[in-house]
Amino acid sequence: MRQPSETDILGEREKSCTFCDIVQEKLPASKICETDKVLVFSSLTGYPLIAPKKHVDNVFDEGLDTEVVHELAEMEVRVARAVRSAFQVDAVNIISANGKDAGQQVNHYHIHIIPRTANDKQIKLGREERLPRSVLDQRAELVRVSLNQQLPPHA
Repeated sequence: MRQPSETDILGEREKSCTFCDIVQEKLPASKICETDKVLVFSSLTGYPLIAPKKHVDNVFDEGLDTEVVHELAEMEVRVARAVRSAFQVDAVNIISANGKDAGQQVNHYHIHIIPRTANDKQIKLGREERLPRSVLDQRAELVRVSLNQQLPPHA
């Protein structure tokens, strides 16, 4: 039986991926925890990042399989609760930028768990322009149709 290659472990990846290098311990990182499929480490600004060990560009990447998605989601809840306790905050932002236009800076899917306080001067969500109900209903229907094309509806 052959030994798994780097590609077998990490999947197809860019020529240079910072997070893949962290997974392979080619770059230093302040590791928080890890499983066979997921790594949690400190961002350079001090809050946790959760990333799959196998390289996937973003949430649109077909290589992001269901098993990894489930593990990421479970880890997201565990880490958010740990951040609340560790930083003694009552709130966190859970953010994942997917694609350049969304602000994704590292081309490897990851989730930010950012501790928040009332006056921390971070970006405040919820200050966007509110749309009329008719527009909200139209947009909801567009997403509903798209979602139903991807996933079978629950019975």
